[in-house]
Amino acid sequence: MFRFQGMWYSVNPKKNEPERQTHEIMWRIAKGADPQQAYREWYAREQKISSLIYPVIHNERGDR
Repeated sequence: MFRFQGMWYSVNPKKNEPERQTHEIMWRIAKGADPQQAYREWYAREQKISSLIYPVIHNERGDR
């Protein structure tokens, strides 16, 4: 449960969803983002981070 701009919100994470994912998506939705778009943006960001951390694996598959 959290408070944002004077309103209280209750958050129920999806099964097996990491807490950091729930937290970030929760704030995006509270700021007015569409829930589906918030998830898409989160996964795109995670994919970009993993491609920077593990460049050899991505290059072997042909990803960039």
